[in-house]
Order: sequence, then structure tokens, then C-alpha cells
Amino acid sequence: TRVVADMRNLIFKRLLNQSLVFYGKADVGQLISRCIQDTGQIQSGVSNSIADLTSCPFQIAGCVGFIIFVSITNNNFVLLGTILGAGLLILLPLVIIGKKVRTVFQVSNQRIAEVISRMHEVFSGIILVKAYHTESKEYNIFSKINKTFFGSLIRAMKASLMMSPLTEFMGVA
Repeated sequence: TRVVADMRNLIFKRLLNQSLVFYGKADVGQLISRCIQDTGQIQSGVSNSIADLTSCPFQIAGCVGFIIFVSITNNNFVLLGTILGAGLLILLPLVIIGKKVRTVFQVSNQRIAEVISRMHEVFSGIILVKAYHTESKEYNIFSKINKTFFGSLIRAMKASLMMSPLTEFMGVA
């Protein structure tokens, strides 16, 4: 958590030091999303990865060691080759699905940036919105953007939730 907080500070400091030309081209929502959303996902990923990395190598080494031991003691090298070969084939779908999950989350991050950007834009120009009585128009635009974000978030969550059972199934297989 401290690393992520420090990272957020560094990102913010780096953004503050950018030129006005940069800010003329940059989307404010995207910048805010990078500072908040991306660092939060890094925090979640690092937390889960550390927990997995500390236990998984021992589990994998134990399983592979047991398979090798049983195969050698029973002189069954065909079984050993089959199991280890199948293990490598099982990793392939996990890698492919992992890439798809990453892509879905990147789209979701872009959508939250659009939501934040729209909110920032409207709130920054609230005087004009009130002066021209465009509250309902702005609400409708925001509602559409938020609905798009919701859809991408649901897709990201479904993809993420499928990874755990798929990983378990592949492990059992």
C-alpha cells in the first residue's frame, strides 16, 4: 500500500511538471484515472500476486516432485511424460485467457476515464451549464457514458471471475 501511495505521488508530481502543450492535448479524466484507478489495480494485483507467489511455487514443486518420485519408483516414464506434457498444454489456455482479461480491463479503465473526464468537464463549466439550462442534456450524455462504463466493468468482472474456476479446473485436470 505504501508503494502504491508513493507511486501515486510520483505520477502526480510528474503530471504537474508537464508543459501546457501536454495539458492542451491530454484528457483530464484519463490523467485522473491513471493516478487513481491504475494505481489501485496495481495495489490489488500486487497484493494478490504476493500471496500467490509465496504459496504456489511450493505447491507446484511438491506436485511435480511427487509425480517424478512415483514415476521413477514405478518405472512408469510414459505416465511422467504424459502428465508433464499435459501440464504444459494446460498452461496455454490460461495464458490466452489471461491476455483477454487484461484487454477487457484496459477497456474498462478507458471507460472510467471517460466518466471522470465528463464529470470534470461539466463541473468545471457548471456556470455555463446553469446559464444555458442544459442540465438534462448533460445528464443524458453522462448517463450514456456511465452505462458504457458499467457494461465494460461487468465484462471485466465476468472475465476476472472466470479465471479462478478455470485455473482450479486446469489444476485438477
